[in-house]
Amino acid sequence: MRNRKVLLALLVVILVLYIILPRQQAPAAARWVVVLAAKEDIQPYTFIAASQVTTTTVAAVQAGDFYPETQPLSGYMATTLVKPGQPLSREDARRPEDFRFWADMGLEIGSFRGVFSELVGGEIKPGHRINVYAYRKGDGVEDNGDLLLVATNILVVGVRTETGEATRTEAERSPTPSAAGGPLSFGDIAAISGPQPASVIMFAAEPKVAQKIIEYLGSRSYSAWVTLAPEVSAITTPAPIPTPPRPTPSPAAGAQPTAPPGGPSPGTLEGRVHMSDREAGQARSVFPNGTASVWAVVELTYSAPPGPIPMRIDVRRDDGAVFEASFNHPRSGQASYLIMPVGGFANDGKFTTTVYSGSQAFSVPWKTTGGTQLPGTGGDGPASVGN
Repeated sequence: MRNRKVLLALLVVILVLYIILPRQQAPAAARWVVVLAAKEDIQPYTFIAASQVTTTTVAAVQAGDFYPETQPLSGYMATTLVKPGQPLSREDARRPEDFRFWADMGLEIGSFRGVFSELVGGEIKPGHRINVYAYRKGDGVEDNGDLLLVATNILVVGVRTETGEATRTEAERSPTPSAAGGPLSFGDIAAISGPQPASVIMFAAEPKVAQKIIEYLGSRSYSAWVTLAPEVSAITTPAPIPTPPRPTPSPAAGAQPTAPPGGPSPGTLEGRVHMSDREAGQARSVFPNGTASVWAVVELTYSAPPGPIPMRIDVRRDDGAVFEASFNHPRSGQASYLIMPVGGFANDGKFTTTVYSGSQAFSVPWKTTGGTQLPGTGGDGPASVGN
């Protein structure tokens, strides 16, 4: 009985103490947090300097969208214009490899499409090194087509399906460079996921290599065939596929072979070239300042061989070469070639376009000047005017 009285007394004391003693309260959660912000205008597509960054406060519920004050942004670039005082969100500032697929800003990022069966069965993966061949199918009679190696050992940074979807998961998007072998070496590369094979290849390459890929797969309408690159020392440049001449029928007894009426005799070559503002367009000798591209319309007339023959187009100013490239003229007759030098053509410049084929050369002078007018693309109009 006594024990029950003691226990009851203790319970009463505890209850009284709970009622009369102040209870401690948990500290209130912080309502504001400090995050990074722009101290001045930060231009898009530029690296963010420490001197351009300050701090500001945002509501705690929004803090996850912005970089905390302890986050270093060295090596990050702005993806949009950030105004002074604006908090730096995780979309406003990103690492180059997350924004443009590869960290080296000296490389151009481009893409091209192909038939999956000609892209190593559609099994190309980010991190692969590839060779890109440009090919043109011939008619199998007079023209065996062309094959050129236009880029070697270039880096794949992304792959897409025919519908534009990534062929790997977002988590696998950025492969991790290995510690050895240079900045473009890779360790473990994530496998392509999903049922669709790759049909679009995204690559990183030096600007001159990217230009060559676009030149052949774009302006010249060649198709792409991709292989996994071997060791650099094993890469060789294939020679253009020759077109065998048709056998010449034996003349009947007493008959003498004659050249086609109005054409050159077998083995001879005649040619001319003119410049135009469009493919197969009329001759122009004056183009407006600011011209970025022109067409060289080349006519080569020959009887042997009947198929393509090699030639070179050279565009020069007085101070040196502006554009040089080798082509295969498809067959006897006229063909147009897009001339698009980096940076376009100089204003108020005088140029000479020369076509070299075999031992012969054909030239035409032309110039750029202000006040020049050209007809609209695709339509006939007045001849160029200018001084």
